[in-house]
Amino acid sequence: MNSLAISDADDAVPGANASVSITTTTISGLAGPSDLTSIALAATGGSIAALTVVGSTNPGVAEAFTVTDLPSPSTFLMGAGNDTFVLEGASYPSTIQTGDGNDTLRLGSAGGGLGAIVSAITLDA
Repeated sequence: MNSLAISDADDAVPGANASVSITTTTISGLAGPSDLTSIALAATGGSIAALTVVGSTNPGVAEAFTVTDLPSPSTFLMGAGNDTFVLEGASYPSTIQTGDGNDTLRLGSAGGGLGAIVSAITLDA
């Protein structure tokens, strides 16, 4: 079983992780200088059985995550800032822990539909 954990917990740069995008194949806007390095979600000889994404623990970093779909069951740990999390689609179960801060969570597409969320979502706010 392949599990992938990605953490940006120590990021203290204001404006970091301001436009994180997660799809079934890629995470962009989270890694590298100026958040310009994309992460391919792939496993040699198999698939990713579990994904964990950890945002900044710095209260001065307000992050924005948009998830169009999940590559596997996933856990998102949002961190301490005033974060925004948009879950447009979920083919696998996911857990969202918002952490400290005044966070905003939206489920469904920009048009308001929930049709792409076809699995359980657990929210720990």
